[in-house]
Amino acid sequence: MNTELTLVEHLEELRKRIIICLIAAGVCGLASYLYVDKILLLISKPAGHLVFLMPTEAFIVKIKIAFYAGILISMPVILFQIWKFINPGLFKTERNYVYWLVIFSYILFVLGIVFAFFLVLPPGMKFLLACGGDNIQPMISVSYYVSFIMIFLIGFGLVFQMPLLILFLVKIKVISVKWLCSNRKYALLGIFIIAG
Repeated sequence: MNTELTLVEHLEELRKRIIICLIAAGVCGLASYLYVDKILLLISKPAGHLVFLMPTEAFIVKIKIAFYAGILISMPVILFQIWKFINPGLFKTERNYVYWLVIFSYILFVLGIVFAFFLVLPPGMKFLLACGGDNIQPMISVSYYVSFIMIFLIGFGLVFQMPLLILFLVKIKVISVKWLCSNRKYALLGIFIIAG
């Protein structure tokens, strides 16, 4: 009976945390929708002029942007709720590891997005658009472009998790620091391949 009660309590706690996450994401998404035109203007700068091909496309794109922005902005709240849920089941040493892991993971993810958007995307888009030459004019759908941008930025955010992954592999002794030093060229090549 106690086990069933504990399970029910865990499920109730999980439900509570999920509701808080959904509310946070919803509020941030609604707030983001107020600035969706400015966000769209910002992210479309590397591509220049965008077009929409269907009557509903512009509206759907704005909803998408607000959704993604809401998730990103509310991520600290979401991560905190995940932390609060798993925290009671961890030992003290595990809590310290997970606490700092979550913080650094989020920071690295945001850094990856910023790095990709400001340093990689502008020259990358310039190169891709130049491939068309003078005879082919780019006509980029706003829906396609926003999807491309999201995949691109999230990809870089995940690539920036590599230091944490390597640290974890060293910690559980899958690889050693000595091995990393002797194979750093291949490690860097692997990171660039994943980033591509």
